[in-house]
Amino acid sequence: MVARLADGDFVLDNLSASVRPWNAADYEWISMQSGGNPQFWVAIGEHGERLRAMRLAMLRTVQ
Repeated sequence: MVARLADGDFVLDNLSASVRPWNAADYEWISMQSGGNPQFWVAIGEHGERLRAMRLAMLRTVQ
């Protein structure tokens, strides 16, 4: 779970005893829920952008 606090976003993970800033966690982030509109997700980093582009291409192929 990512908690948004006044001093940043922090990861609370049941696999770790510590609470860490999201960018210090040992994860490859792909996307996260938009802070402006929770109905949308935003891509994070190169891997997230590649995944987003691949999904968009798949949607275009189906239509």
